[in-house]
Amino acid sequence: MPVRPFIPEIDGWIIAVGALAGAACAIPGAWLLVRGRVMAGDAVTHAVLPGIAGAFLAFQSRDPLLMLAGAAVSGVACLLLAVVLERTLRVDRGAALGVAFTAFFAIGLVMIVQGADRVDLDPSCVLYGALELTPIDVVTISVPGLDSFTVPRAVPILLVALVVCGLVSWILFKELRLSAFDPGFAAAIGARPLVVDLLLAALVAMVSVAAFESVGSILVVALLAALPAGARMLTSRLGPMLLLGPALAVVASIVGHLAAIAVPPLASDALGDTSSAGSIAVVAGLLFLACALIGPERGIVLRVLRERRLRERIAREELLALLWRSQERGLPVQRVAVREHFQQMAVGRRVMMAAINALARSGLVDARDEQRILLTTEGSREASRVIRSHRLWESYLTEQASLRPDHVHATASRLEHVTGDALAAQLASETNATIDPHGHQIPQDEARG
Repeated sequence: MPVRPFIPEIDGWIIAVGALAGAACAIPGAWLLVRGRVMAGDAVTHAVLPGIAGAFLAFQSRDPLLMLAGAAVSGVACLLLAVVLERTLRVDRGAALGVAFTAFFAIGLVMIVQGADRVDLDPSCVLYGALELTPIDVVTISVPGLDSFTVPRAVPILLVALVVCGLVSWILFKELRLSAFDPGFAAAIGARPLVVDLLLAALVAMVSVAAFESVGSILVVALLAALPAGARMLTSRLGPMLLLGPALAVVASIVGHLAAIAVPPLASDALGDTSSAGSIAVVAGLLFLACALIGPERGIVLRVLRERRLRERIAREELLALLWRSQERGLPVQRVAVREHFQQMAVGRRVMMAAINALARSGLVDARDEQRILLTTEGSREASRVIRSHRLWESYLTEQASLRPDHVHATASRLEHVTGDALAAQLASETNATIDPHGHQIPQDEARG
């Protein structure tokens, strides 16, 4: 079956609605993430269902304000029920949320099923959305001085939700941040973290109402969690995180809808149609995995590379220190002694050979002899820096921390690899030592003298 062509008038609006829904969800989702309350967002997303269904059944209307009012009442009631269960019955917070939102969600489903034959309310639409149908349900917007234009009804609703979430985050940024990272202090200074919880619940309820008919409650949950989590993998700063979440939403909407168009025909005729909302949720999850793998600060790949570089640097410095100590005693360093030293450190042969080859390429050691390894003149200077740091730490720990001389070697061996010239100079000024606790000469700072 051939892939259908991209139709800008239809597919463009579908992508725009998906992007707006994702961006609107990503902002409150980011606040929930830093507060460790992502599951509370899930609970509110499910708990608004009775309010939405009640508004439908009572007024037989899809008016956004009526739906928002019902959803807000239902979502806040769910959170208050969870708080009551947690504080009065001493129920675990997670269990209290689970009991509250599942009860509200079940009530909402019963209300929808019972009233589905009397109002225009499709249970599957509530759960999975009807993103592909949004270009059909349009409204005409008239702007004074300009020609009127027609847009999908979901666009202005989601745009308002996005703007409200952005303005609340901007205006109340300090209060939200304080309540997120130090709720105890926030309560002490009168910032009312419980009110902030209810405000976030209201924002989640609002975006749920704005997005549920387009993308469904299930995708709202995915967007609330996956997009902020992906942004968190890319940055440790809260401000950029609030901007990266909506940016990832745009990428997820574009890639997800295009995949929903292209993948089923290419995969198999039996695969059938694919929901754009479901495809966007999948892409959002894949974006999180990609960010988790290659993120510049928390990415697994870069973290593994940094750890590998650190192990190799430590191995190089350990080898230089071993060669220095042997040279200090007037003994040649046999390769077998190097191998035994690294085995005691639980360092593998690959890391050991990488250290030897790197030092040889840098001209710090002479490894041409198959039996021995020698320090060069430049290598001696670099090795003296490592030994100096080690022995200064031993002196400092003995004098200032009152540790016994036979208890400081292991700690100094770790600290020597994270000691720069400035810290070494400070250690030297505080200890004023020229001999370490074991009676060995502390090398002088060659840069000074």
